[in-house]
Amino acid sequence: MAVLQNGKRRAPGSDPLVRSFGNARTCAADGCTTRLSRYNPARCCSVHRGWDSEQATRLGRRRPVLPVAPDSADDPPAA
Repeated sequence: MAVLQNGKRRAPGSDPLVRSFGNARTCAADGCTTRLSRYNPARCCSVHRGWDSEQATRLGRRRPVLPVAPDSADDPPAA
């Protein structure tokens, strides 16, 4: 059995500890009343944190290059 820093015991194989950052937190931006999750370490909600303000470019999927057999004299002409 493992003993944690605060003196509590944990059984081997028990669920891992989960960090929490307080029960009743709201966004730090002026006038915002969004309640933050206790598991969210940020001080602001996603709207005021600015995660979506940056333009993200995504690379498109490239078409695979298929090998093309060379024409032979026996093949009918391509239209």
